[in-house]
Formats: sequence, structure tokens, C-alpha cells
Amino acid sequence: MITNCVCYVIDDNYLFPTLVSAMQARANTDPDTTSVTILCVAAPSDNTRLGEVLCKKLGLEFVVVSPSAIDDLHPTYGRLYIDAILNPVYTRILYIDGDTQVVGSLRPLLNVPIESGKILAVRDPTGMFGRLSPSWERRIVAEREGSGISLPFDDYFNAGIFVCNREECAELSRKSIELLQSWKTPLKYRDQDAVNIAFENRIIAISNKWNFPGFLIGSPMERDVQPVIVHFMSNPRPWVFSGAPWGVKWQKPYHDFLNQHPEAAPLAPSMSAVNTLKYHVRQNLFYFTEYRLVGRSRETAPQLVI
Repeated sequence: MITNCVCYVIDDNYLFPTLVSAMQARANTDPDTTSVTILCVAAPSDNTRLGEVLCKKLGLEFVVVSPSAIDDLHPTYGRLYIDAILNPVYTRILYIDGDTQVVGSLRPLLNVPIESGKILAVRDPTGMFGRLSPSWERRIVAEREGSGISLPFDDYFNAGIFVCNREECAELSRKSIELLQSWKTPLKYRDQDAVNIAFENRIIAISNKWNFPGFLIGSPMERDVQPVIVHFMSNPRPWVFSGAPWGVKWQKPYHDFLNQHPEAAPLAPSMSAVNTLKYHVRQNLFYFTEYRLVGRSRETAPQLVI
């Protein structure tokens, strides 16, 4: 019986990378127990129709969601509406952002017991940057305080991947939406801030191998933790850029996907030569000033080892 769901919530502009991640998730889960579902917040279009055709070929579930179902908010808030949108048969939910690659089995996340009232997530990588220098930490703390967040520095979590049972998913949705409607201070990181505030002290930290920053590929930390889910959290991203730190290796899955499914070409974005050059310069600068230093550090020990 299918009771687990690996769930993505996107708009139709993010279909291409999400299809690649979801295809990888499908290969790393059991089809007898787990659905891999893409919830696409968009009006029906050529893109959504193509997405539906491709998902059928790949063994994925594809659902077009009216923007009104998430109160016409930006699609990034869609993860807060999963309980209302997703088929009620699913009792264990693993949410994954579409700008990811899945390179190992997801079964441990789908099978691990979770304490009632809790969810599992990975600490946000800003915590690692904050440990580099007092000035970094002061800036991060000021950003959080500006949003009205008073969590301990290392207890702030990235919302790009989380795992929960259905009851907690429903509560997380309800509390986060209520908070967004009533919170007086502007939230810099929108839904992520809302999740952290709504479930304060109820998020169990798991290793960042389940939500590994793409900008640390090639670092000692990557070798230490052996990532299962790699999250390309900011521009540039490997489906349009093959430069440092990931190079051609991490762009190859997108090229392979297009070779196997050439009909997906209309969904594939591209990058101008000017932006490509700009990002080559920027990525190398960030490597020497930030990424190289963070990649040599160690993540704060997880509260639950999976």
C-alpha cells in the first residue's frame, strides 16, 4: 500500500530541474510504498500539459494546483499548503525543493520513527557561515531579529527538505499560515521563517547529508558527510551553469534527461554568455572568500542520526 509521499511544490517555471530530481527520487524509493508527487501551482498551460505527459512516462504523480488553493500567494508558500492539497492517503511526507539532486536512497527518511509532534529538518547553512567570524554571526542574528525571530543561533532550519507524519504536516500548515496572516514584522525568508517560528523547539536536526549545500561540493565536508540530497540553494544552478564548484558532473543529469526525453526541451532554461561569465567570476571569488573556509568546518552534530 502506498502511504509515503516524496513531495515537490513548484510553479511551471521550475518544472525542468524538478523533473530530474523527482526522477532520481523515484529511483531511490520503493514504488510499492511511496509516491513521488509534483504539485505544480499554475494555471493549465502547454508547460503543465507537457509536465503531465513526462510524469506519466517517469512513474510520477503530477497535480496542477490552482493558485487560489494557496490563497494566491507566491508558489514558494505552497509547501505550507501540502496538507490541504495532497491526497489524504499519504501518512509520511518527505518534502524536497525542486532545485536538488537525489544521489542515494531516501528509504531511511521514509522509514525512521518520528516522535509525535515533531518534524525532521536540517540546520540552515547560515549557521556555518556565522561560525567563521563574529561579524558574520552579528549580521545573521540581526537579519533574524529584524524578522522577529529569537531562536538560538544554531536552531534555525532550512525549509528545503523536511520530513513529517501527516498529523504534524497538518499542524505545521495551519500554524504557519496563521502566523503569516498575523505576524507584524516582515519575514525576510518568508515561508522558511514561518516554519521556524511556528514549530520552534519541535524540529529535530538531522545531518546535512539530507540537505547538502551545492556550493560545498568538492569540500572536505562533502567527503565527510557523503550527501544523499544535494540542494542548489542559490544562483547559479547546474542546469544552466557548469562552472565551479560542481562542474560538468552535476550538470550531466540534466543533459542526460534531455537526451532521453527531447520533448522536454521547451521546459529547459538557458543562460546568456554574459551571465555565464559573471557567475564564473563570482563563484571563484566566493570560493576563496567563503566556500573554501566553510567547507573545511564541521556541521553541528545532528540530534537524530539517520
